[in-house]
Amino acid sequence: MRTMPQIFSPEAHLAVAAGSAWIGESGSGLVVRLNPSGWPERGFRISPPPITVTQAMVDQEGEVLRSMGPGATAIGSSDVAAELPAFDVLPVFSRISGTSEGEIWLSEYVPRGSTSIRHWVVDSAAQYVGCVVTDPDFRVMDARNGRLLLMGRDSFDVPYLVIHEYPQGWRR
Repeated sequence: MRTMPQIFSPEAHLAVAAGSAWIGESGSGLVVRLNPSGWPERGFRISPPPITVTQAMVDQEGEVLRSMGPGATAIGSSDVAAELPAFDVLPVFSRISGTSEGEIWLSEYVPRGSTSIRHWVVDSAAQYVGCVVTDPDFRVMDARNGRLLLMGRDSFDVPYLVIHEYPQGWRR
């Protein structure tokens, strides 16, 4: 029996940072580093205040799914997809990015149309380092020497890179 997916459902995310594998579950905010054998070794939890899903958020996701056209969604019909049930709260994060310096950047899960996104930064010892805010249209690819390497996409969906300097005093 096939179960129907839910809008805003939590997901597992994986990142590699300076040779260490990290896995996280976006609903609980739990992230753990795996040892070379694949067993959890060290972890942390990001626990911001939960964001309640509104009917407007659900309607906007339904519009996006309907705009994809028939058969464009994983479950085969945009009409069915638009009627999917939704979770009551948004996942904590939408992506984990690992850096060459061993840091983990967790990108906050934000609803469509948001004008900014927070990235919580955790070091290789699973200690909170600070928070950086960027435009939600960019994905963190790497961070080092006071600079962020961000990837965006133009109107033709072609990727491009931007180097952005960290804001002053971003570390706690």
